[in-house]
Amino acid sequence: MDSREEERDWGGLRMRRAAARASHSIDDGQSRFTTAVVIFVAVAIAYPWYSYAVHSRLMARDIAAGLAQVSADVDSSSAVAAHRSDDGRGRQTSMTDPIDRHAAARHRLDVVQVKGASDGRAGTVVVVELGAVGVAESAARICQQAAGFVGYRLEGEVVRVQRYRGTRPATDAGQIRC
Repeated sequence: MDSREEERDWGGLRMRRAAARASHSIDDGQSRFTTAVVIFVAVAIAYPWYSYAVHSRLMARDIAAGLAQVSADVDSSSAVAAHRSDDGRGRQTSMTDPIDRHAAARHRLDVVQVKGASDGRAGTVVVVELGAVGVAESAARICQQAAGFVGYRLEGEVVRVQRYRGTRPATDAGQIRC
């Protein structure tokens, strides 16, 4: 073993310091903090423009979908109106017949449907899908259907009627006495 150590030439060996390598890159946490602050500020500055772009595209898409739905509804209602006008031409002379008027009124009242009823201290409140029918015209049908909801007969009671409007809040339609 001593002979091997003597054969090696240790004169060309250079020693490096470990601290010399660490002095080139500061790794004390300050650079990472600065990087994090720069990224945070960049995101905080860019977010409002990104949010505006996303919301404007979503709004445009929703408006286009709504217009398409309205267009489809108008087309279908115009087709129904055209169909009714074709049916009405042949029956115009017979509309003076009391039986036909009674059947037409019954058909209009078939649309009336109670969606819900609530009984409380202020009285009974009924939410009704009326269609084109008035509250006074459909009072008997409303009272009959509302009695099924509240569980007792409503004869002689004043009932507050609200018009059903789908996903929108109901509106007051008036009061009836059953």
